[in-house]
Amino acid sequence: MIDIHSHILPGIDDGADSPAASTALAHVLAQSGVTHVAATPHVRQDFPNTLATIRPALEAARAAVAAGGIPIEIISGAEVAWEQVVDSDIDDLRAMSLAENGWVLVETPYYGWPLGLLDQVGRLARAGLHVVLAHPERNADVRANPGLLEPLVAAGVVCQVTGSSLLRRRTDPVRVTSWALIDRGLAHVLAGDAHGPHVKRPLMAEARSAVDDDALWQWLTHEAPGHLIAGEAPPPRPTQQRRGWLRRKS
Repeated sequence: MIDIHSHILPGIDDGADSPAASTALAHVLAQSGVTHVAATPHVRQDFPNTLATIRPALEAARAAVAAGGIPIEIISGAEVAWEQVVDSDIDDLRAMSLAENGWVLVETPYYGWPLGLLDQVGRLARAGLHVVLAHPERNADVRANPGLLEPLVAAGVVCQVTGSSLLRRRTDPVRVTSWALIDRGLAHVLAGDAHGPHVKRPLMAEARSAVDDDALWQWLTHEAPGHLIAGEAPPPRPTQQRRGWLRRKS
Protein backbone atom coordinates (compact mmCIF):
# COMPACT_ATOMS: atom_id res chain seq x y z
CA MET A 1 0.00 0.00 0.00
CA ILE A 2 0.95 3.63 -0.53
CA ASP A 3 -0.38 5.84 2.28
CA ILE A 4 -0.33 9.53 1.36
CA HIS A 5 -1.47 10.89 4.74
CA SER A 6 0.31 10.43 8.06
CA HIS A 7 1.63 12.41 11.00
CA ILE A 8 4.82 10.41 11.38
CA LEU A 9 7.28 13.29 11.74
CA PRO A 10 8.53 13.71 15.30
CA GLY A 11 7.64 16.63 17.49
CA ILE A 12 6.14 19.17 15.10
CA ASP A 13 2.37 18.57 15.31
CA ASP A 14 -0.15 16.33 17.09
CA GLY A 15 1.34 13.14 15.70
CA ALA A 16 4.53 11.31 16.67
CA ASP A 17 6.24 13.11 19.55
CA SER A 18 9.73 11.62 19.13
CA PRO A 19 11.86 9.67 16.67
CA ALA A 20 11.05 6.55 18.71
CA ALA A 21 7.33 7.21 18.17
CA SER A 22 7.97 7.71 14.45
CA THR A 23 9.69 4.33 14.37
CA ALA A 24 6.86 2.64 16.27
CA LEU A 25 4.30 4.08 13.88
CA ALA A 26 6.36 3.04 10.86
CA HIS A 27 6.48 -0.50 12.26
CA VAL A 28 2.67 -0.61 12.56
CA LEU A 29 2.28 0.76 9.03
CA ALA A 30 4.73 -1.75 7.58
CA GLN A 31 2.97 -4.61 9.34
CA SER A 32 -0.32 -3.53 7.74
CA GLY A 33 1.23 -3.69 4.27
CA VAL A 34 2.29 -0.08 3.71
CA THR A 35 5.52 0.23 1.67
CA HIS A 36 5.49 4.01 1.16
CA VAL A 37 4.06 6.63 3.51
CA ALA A 38 3.86 10.37 3.01
CA ALA A 39 4.82 12.47 6.01
CA THR A 40 2.14 15.16 6.03
CA PRO A 41 2.44 17.32 9.16
CA HIS A 42 -0.17 19.98 9.77
CA VAL A 43 0.48 23.43 8.37
CA ARG A 44 -2.14 25.58 10.05
CA GLN A 45 -2.62 28.20 12.75
CA ASP A 46 -2.09 25.89 15.74
CA PHE A 47 0.84 24.11 14.07
CA PRO A 48 2.51 26.86 11.99
CA ASN A 49 5.03 24.58 10.34
CA THR A 50 7.22 25.74 7.50
CA LEU A 51 9.81 24.03 5.35
CA ALA A 52 12.33 25.04 8.03
CA THR A 53 10.61 22.81 10.60
CA ILE A 54 9.40 20.07 8.26
CA ARG A 55 12.65 19.20 6.50
CA PRO A 56 14.76 18.49 9.62
CA ALA A 57 11.90 16.43 11.12
CA LEU A 58 11.64 14.47 7.87
CA GLU A 59 15.33 13.62 7.97
CA ALA A 60 15.05 12.64 11.66
CA ALA A 61 12.14 10.30 10.91
CA ARG A 62 13.91 8.74 7.95
CA ALA A 63 17.06 8.17 9.99
CA ALA A 64 15.15 6.61 12.89
CA VAL A 65 13.15 4.30 10.63
CA ALA A 66 16.26 3.25 8.71
CA ALA A 67 18.09 2.55 11.99
CA GLY A 68 15.16 0.39 13.04
CA GLY A 69 15.43 -1.65 9.85
CA ILE A 70 11.81 -1.01 8.93
CA PRO A 71 11.13 -1.58 5.22
CA ILE A 72 9.11 1.54 4.53
CA GLU A 73 9.91 4.65 2.50
CA ILE A 74 8.92 8.03 3.93
CA ILE A 75 7.86 10.52 1.27
CA SER A 76 7.85 14.28 1.80
CA GLY A 77 4.64 16.28 2.02
CA ALA A 78 2.38 18.31 4.31
CA GLU A 79 -1.29 18.67 5.21
CA VAL A 80 -1.97 22.32 4.51
CA ALA A 81 -5.02 24.07 5.96
CA TRP A 82 -7.15 25.84 3.38
CA GLU A 83 -6.44 29.34 4.69
CA GLN A 84 -2.73 28.58 4.49
CA VAL A 85 -3.12 27.47 0.87
CA VAL A 86 -4.66 30.82 0.03
CA ASP A 87 -1.90 32.79 1.76
CA SER A 88 1.15 30.65 0.92
CA ASP A 89 3.73 31.26 -1.76
CA ILE A 90 3.36 28.95 -4.77
CA ASP A 91 6.96 27.78 -4.50
CA ASP A 92 6.45 26.86 -0.83
CA LEU A 93 3.31 24.92 -1.70
CA ARG A 94 5.17 23.06 -4.43
CA ALA A 95 7.90 22.14 -1.94
CA MET A 96 5.21 20.88 0.47
CA SER A 97 3.41 18.81 -2.17
CA LEU A 98 3.63 15.02 -2.18
CA ALA A 99 7.22 14.11 -3.08
CA GLU A 100 7.44 17.75 -4.29
CA ASN A 101 5.69 16.61 -7.46
CA GLY A 102 2.74 19.01 -7.47
CA TRP A 103 -0.13 17.37 -5.58
CA VAL A 104 -0.85 19.32 -2.38
CA LEU A 105 -2.72 17.57 0.44
CA VAL A 106 -5.22 20.18 1.66
CA GLU A 107 -7.03 19.76 4.96
CA THR A 108 -10.79 19.96 4.51
CA PRO A 109 -12.27 22.14 7.27
CA TYR A 110 -14.57 20.34 9.67
CA TYR A 111 -17.18 23.12 9.56
CA GLY A 112 -18.13 25.52 6.81
CA TRP A 113 -17.23 25.43 3.16
CA PRO A 114 -14.41 27.63 1.83
CA LEU A 115 -15.55 30.47 -0.39
CA GLY A 116 -13.83 30.72 -3.72
CA LEU A 117 -12.52 27.17 -3.53
CA LEU A 118 -12.93 26.51 -7.25
CA ASP A 119 -11.18 29.79 -8.07
CA GLN A 120 -8.23 28.79 -5.88
CA VAL A 121 -8.10 25.34 -7.48
CA GLY A 122 -7.83 27.11 -10.84
CA ARG A 123 -5.11 29.43 -9.55
CA LEU A 124 -3.06 26.47 -8.35
CA ALA A 125 -3.62 24.56 -11.59
CA ARG A 126 -2.28 27.48 -13.61
CA ALA A 127 0.88 27.25 -11.50
CA GLY A 128 1.13 23.49 -12.09
CA LEU A 129 -0.23 22.47 -8.68
CA HIS A 130 -3.19 20.23 -7.92
CA VAL A 131 -5.32 19.59 -4.83
CA VAL A 132 -5.88 16.41 -2.85
CA LEU A 133 -8.69 17.06 -0.36
CA ALA A 134 -7.99 15.25 2.91
CA HIS A 135 -10.94 13.51 4.63
CA PRO A 136 -13.84 15.52 3.14
CA GLU A 137 -16.21 13.00 4.76
CA ARG A 138 -15.63 14.77 8.09
CA ASN A 139 -16.95 18.12 6.82
CA ALA A 140 -20.51 18.89 7.94
CA ASP A 141 -21.49 20.45 4.61
CA VAL A 142 -20.23 17.42 2.67
CA ARG A 143 -22.08 15.09 5.02
CA ALA A 144 -25.26 17.04 4.29
CA ASN A 145 -24.62 17.04 0.53
CA PRO A 146 -21.85 14.76 -0.86
CA GLY A 147 -22.60 16.20 -4.31
CA LEU A 148 -20.86 19.36 -3.14
CA LEU A 149 -17.63 17.70 -4.28
CA GLU A 150 -18.79 17.01 -7.84
CA PRO A 151 -17.67 20.34 -9.41
CA LEU A 152 -14.32 20.06 -7.63
CA VAL A 153 -13.71 16.53 -8.89
CA ALA A 154 -14.75 17.67 -12.37
CA ALA A 155 -12.08 20.38 -12.07
CA GLY A 156 -9.41 17.80 -11.26
CA VAL A 157 -9.47 17.71 -7.46
CA VAL A 158 -8.70 14.32 -5.91
CA CYS A 159 -10.49 13.30 -2.70
CA GLN A 160 -8.89 11.20 0.05
CA VAL A 161 -11.11 9.24 2.43
CA THR A 162 -9.67 7.94 5.70
CA GLY A 163 -9.63 4.19 6.23
CA SER A 164 -10.97 4.41 9.77
CA SER A 165 -14.01 6.34 8.49
CA LEU A 166 -15.21 3.13 6.81
CA LEU A 167 -15.14 1.29 10.13
CA ARG A 168 -17.35 3.47 12.29
CA ARG A 169 -20.75 2.29 13.47
CA ARG A 170 -23.23 1.60 10.70
CA THR A 171 -25.29 4.80 11.06
CA ASP A 172 -22.40 7.17 11.79
CA PRO A 173 -22.68 10.14 9.35
CA VAL A 174 -18.94 10.08 8.62
CA ARG A 175 -19.12 6.41 7.65
CA VAL A 176 -22.28 6.87 5.59
CA THR A 177 -20.67 9.81 3.75
CA SER A 178 -17.45 7.88 3.12
CA TRP A 179 -19.34 5.08 1.41
CA ALA A 180 -21.44 7.60 -0.52
CA LEU A 181 -18.27 9.23 -1.87
CA ILE A 182 -16.83 5.86 -2.87
CA ASP A 183 -20.04 4.65 -4.47
CA ARG A 184 -20.50 7.92 -6.39
CA GLY A 185 -16.93 7.91 -7.70
CA LEU A 186 -15.99 10.98 -5.67
CA ALA A 187 -13.25 9.26 -3.64
CA HIS A 188 -9.92 8.47 -5.26
CA VAL A 189 -7.56 7.52 -2.44
CA LEU A 190 -7.85 5.70 0.89
CA ALA A 191 -5.26 6.74 3.49
CA GLY A 192 -4.54 6.21 7.17
CA ASP A 193 -4.15 9.72 8.66
CA ALA A 194 -2.18 7.96 11.39
CA HIS A 195 -1.01 10.02 14.36
CA GLY A 196 0.59 7.24 16.38
CA PRO A 197 0.74 3.49 16.83
CA HIS A 198 -1.95 3.56 19.51
CA VAL A 199 -3.80 6.91 19.33
CA LYS A 200 -5.48 7.60 15.98
CA ARG A 201 -3.62 4.58 14.71
CA PRO A 202 -3.88 3.47 11.09
CA LEU A 203 -6.67 0.99 10.38
CA MET A 204 -5.87 0.25 6.76
CA ALA A 205 -5.68 -3.52 7.19
CA GLU A 206 -9.14 -3.51 8.75
CA ALA A 207 -10.46 -1.23 6.00
CA ARG A 208 -9.27 -3.78 3.43
CA SER A 209 -11.96 -6.27 4.44
CA ALA A 210 -14.59 -3.52 4.50
CA VAL A 211 -13.94 -2.54 0.88
CA ASP A 212 -14.27 -6.18 -0.25
CA ASP A 213 -13.37 -5.39 -3.87
CA ASP A 214 -9.85 -6.33 -4.92
CA ALA A 215 -9.62 -4.10 -7.99
CA LEU A 216 -11.09 -1.07 -6.21
CA TRP A 217 -8.84 -1.60 -3.18
CA GLN A 218 -5.78 -1.77 -5.41
CA TRP A 219 -6.81 1.44 -7.14
CA LEU A 220 -7.55 3.32 -3.90
CA THR A 221 -4.39 2.28 -2.06
CA HIS A 222 -1.77 1.66 -4.73
CA GLU A 223 -2.55 2.82 -8.26
CA ALA A 224 -4.13 6.23 -7.56
CA PRO A 225 -1.74 7.28 -4.73
CA GLY A 226 1.22 5.96 -6.72
CA HIS A 227 0.33 8.26 -9.59
CA LEU A 228 -0.05 11.22 -7.23
CA ILE A 229 3.41 10.89 -5.72
CA ALA A 230 4.77 10.60 -9.26
CA GLY A 231 3.08 13.91 -10.09
CA GLU A 232 0.36 12.38 -12.25
CA ALA A 233 -3.43 12.26 -12.16
CA PRO A 234 -4.97 8.98 -10.97
CA PRO A 235 -5.57 6.36 -13.68
CA PRO A 236 -9.14 5.43 -14.66
CA ARG A 237 -11.10 3.84 -11.85
CA PRO A 238 -12.01 0.15 -12.20
CA THR A 239 -15.63 -0.86 -12.45
CA GLN A 240 -16.89 -1.19 -8.90
CA GLN A 241 -18.55 -4.39 -7.78
CA ARG A 242 -22.06 -3.89 -6.51
CA ARG A 243 -22.37 -4.55 -2.80
CA GLY A 244 -25.49 -5.14 -0.81
CA TRP A 245 -26.55 -2.62 1.82
CA LEU A 246 -26.12 -5.00 4.73
CA ARG A 247 -22.65 -6.15 3.68
CA ARG A 248 -21.37 -2.64 3.00
CA LYS A 249 -22.77 -1.13 6.15
CA SER A 250 -22.32 -3.95 8.62
